[in-house]
Amino acid sequence: MKKSVVLKKTLSLHLNLKNKKNGNNDKKTDNWQQTSIFNTGKQTTFQSWRMVKKRTICASNSRYAGSFKIISMRYYLDTNILIFILHNDFDNIHHDVKAILEDYANTLLVSSVVLQELVLLFRIGKLNYRYAYKNEKDLMKKIAELNIQTVYFTAANNLAYFDLQIAENHKDMNDHLIISQAISDKIPLISSDKEFVKYRKQGLNFILNKR
Repeated sequence: MKKSVVLKKTLSLHLNLKNKKNGNNDKKTDNWQQTSIFNTGKQTTFQSWRMVKKRTICASNSRYAGSFKIISMRYYLDTNILIFILHNDFDNIHHDVKAILEDYANTLLVSSVVLQELVLLFRIGKLNYRYAYKNEKDLMKKIAELNIQTVYFTAANNLAYFDLQIAENHKDMNDHLIISQAISDKIPLISSDKEFVKYRKQGLNFILNKR
């Protein structure tokens, strides 16, 4: 059984016992288990789901500190994954990747290179969002509201970029920077781009979003 499943069941048990002890029949405290951006109606967004998880786990942590252990992982999201999230386009996200995004204990990250690429696509009209953004700052605000953290490219990342052996017929400079940062920071990278598989031999921990 996956650790995330064990964790959810453990926390669910604590919540249920607490409710029974207090004689509380209100089911609002454990609604987080059933809330998912992937199996509810179109009105549910990634933002609302993620914020519900954040509020619930913070409250549960304060009540049951020490009674369970949260296993946290960090993941870099490539530009295409971030675009799917901003579109609420979850049909293009594989169930394995959905499981990672659903796990409230995971920290979702994007490289500053991804944001630069996203802004460029926004400026040239390549992004057709369901939800309108007035400008680039509006777009960055939305990403912050989704609890997706930005990691800026560093000198150490540059060294990894200088050492990166470019795969044949893969000439996207932004991809090279994003891959180098993930290798240097030793953080798994999630993308729909199959070209990234070629860099596993160079130390890239790559998770392919199969579409």
